[in-house]
Order: sequence, then C-alpha cells, then structure tokens
Amino acid sequence: MTSAPLLRLATGTANLVRHSFVRAEGGTVHLTTQEARLLAYLGARPGEDIDRDRLLVEVWGHHRASLSRAVDATVRRLRRKIELDPAAPRILLTVHGAGYRLVPDAQVDEAALAEAAAPARPRLTLGSRTVDLATGALDDGAQLTAKERLVLERLLRAEGGWVSAERLGVAVGLRQRPGALHNLIYRLRLKLEPDPARPQLLESKRALGYRLTARPPPSPPGAHVEALGSVARHLGLAGGVSDCVVYLRDGDSLMQVAAFGPKLGPDGAVRAPLRQRMGEGLVGVAAATGRPVRVADVQEDPRYLPDLTPARSELAVPICAFGRVVGVIDSEDPTPGHHGPRHEAVFVSLAAIAAAAFPAPTASRGSP
Repeated sequence: MTSAPLLRLATGTANLVRHSFVRAEGGTVHLTTQEARLLAYLGARPGEDIDRDRLLVEVWGHHRASLSRAVDATVRRLRRKIELDPAAPRILLTVHGAGYRLVPDAQVDEAALAEAAAPARPRLTLGSRTVDLATGALDDGAQLTAKERLVLERLLRAEGGWVSAERLGVAVGLRQRPGALHNLIYRLRLKLEPDPARPQLLESKRALGYRLTARPPPSPPGAHVEALGSVARHLGLAGGVSDCVVYLRDGDSLMQVAAFGPKLGPDGAVRAPLRQRMGEGLVGVAAATGRPVRVADVQEDPRYLPDLTPARSELAVPICAFGRVVGVIDSEDPTPGHHGPRHEAVFVSLAAIAAAAFPAPTASRGSP
C-alpha cells in the first residue's frame, strides 16, 4: 500500500490519511476507511489490472474463496465521489473478467469539469414530476409562479411535517389573506397533482395546515437482485446442489427471481416463476418463521408444494435484512435426505452475504 498521504487524480486530490477527497471543481467529500484503503492500494499500482480476489485478500483480509461483494459495493460508492460521471467512469475502471484499474491521469472533459463546478440548481421530485425550484419550470413545460415556489420551499424545509396556514401565509406574504393562500394552493395542485380533487402530494388538514409528501416512483431492481442471482449460481456450481431457486419478498408473497438448474431458462431468467404466499409451502414457512426448514423426505410433509420437477429432499433458508425476512434460498433434490447440516450452514452463510446487498428501507412518516 502506498505510503504517500496524497493521491492526485484528474478530478481532484485524495488525502489518504485524513480520508477526504478535494474535488477539482470545488468541495470536499469524506472517504470511509475502506474507500481510502482501496484507493491507496490501487493508487500504488496505477494502470494495473487488479482482480477482485486479490483485493479481498490484500485490502479486506478475506479468504480468497470469499463470495463477499464488498469490493463492488465500495467501488460504486467511491465512483460517486471521485468521478465526474459515475455511470461513465474515467478514473476507476472495470476490467471485465479481470477486476479494476485506476487511471489517475485520465483525460477529463474540461467542459464537463466546468459544468460540474457550476452551482447545482435545486430540483425537487414529487411523484413522477420534477420541479426546478430555481426557475419554477416543470418537466412537462408548465411554470410555477414565484409564490408557488415559495410554498414548495417552505414545505420542503419542514421535511414532511405539517406547517400551519398562518406560518405558510407569512412565508409567502399572504398572512392576512387566507382566501388568497387557499387559491394559491389550489392552483399549485392543478400543476402538480394527478388528481387535484384528491391531493396526494400537497396535503391539508384544517387543524394542522399543509404538508408536502414526496412519493417518487419505485426504483428499479438493484444490487440485492444481482446478489441473489450470484447466490443461486454459486450454490449450483460449488455448493453441491442440482437445483437452487431464490425468492424475493414482495409484500405478503414471495416471487422466484433467480435460479440454477431446471428452473433456469436459456435467457438467464427463471423459467415459469412461481409466486407463493407467506406461510405457504416450505418456502413460505421459512419466510414466516424466519428460520431454516430442512425436510429429508417431502413426500411425508403435507406442507410441501411441488414445482417443475418432483423432489424428495428440500432445504429453505430465509434471507433477513434490517429485522425482517426479505427473501428465501430454496433447494430441492430427488434423493431423500440429500440436504444435510453442511448444506444448511452454507445456505445460512450465503443468505447473510446476500442480505448485505439489500438497501435500507425508506423511512416513512405515519399519518397524523
């Protein structure tokens, strides 16, 4: 690992002792200990392709056969801090099939650097709508007035809390004109709400006032879904099982999202994905109880639900993250008693690794 406290990149300078990165366009961001260690290791080997296993061993201290996704997760976070465009990295590159490479002196578009240095315009996402608070422009071409922008900014500062009509009136210069404030809110809803008669974004209650509730559209599948696919493949290739299916929890049901064996289609997707309710079948029991379920002969267990191919032995292990079951790893085999304590221990370990990739649940405020 490099002993130099400073590492200069085309986009800024990293202080590997103080764990900070000073951007060339201005501003300083904090680096975690592992981000600084990874940057120091790669910085001492500029331009060299370093595989993930080597990084896990020499930077994280893991065993070479570890299935941890710590390297990939740290690289994603680090790119947000050192790259101008994390989606198109120029400094910290992925070398497919090899690992990662750091290019400290990569050519960076000067125009992009200047654009990054420009003050960011405040933008607000409300449901499927985006508002530029600096100009009042909406993504559909509509325009907010100055007072409508003031209303949004004042409610935004309340972070989802209620703001009385009197305080909101003071903020927008309509303290003595409650009727005018009411009309202002109505016009704002016409521009923002899918159904102004049933507001979901800009709510009001007579005794409490007004509040802004941002409900962004659901995010696309992320690293946790990728991790589930990796778990299924590893168990099939190295875990000694001929069939493995991973379920993802969706409310009160479980959906097959990754597989190895008979359930894996030629396109890499799950063949005829099965959905089960919590508590239904051995998979549902594992999800409902939060404990592994191992059955030597499913023909003697009335809870068993058959899938594409008949089975005799089954093992279902829940994936738990943030205090709740988020998925289940399931394996079936035509041989009675095939799944033993060793299989269960491996499944439990992989479930813990997969759980680390799940995003923290979004905090939600209860209704008053």
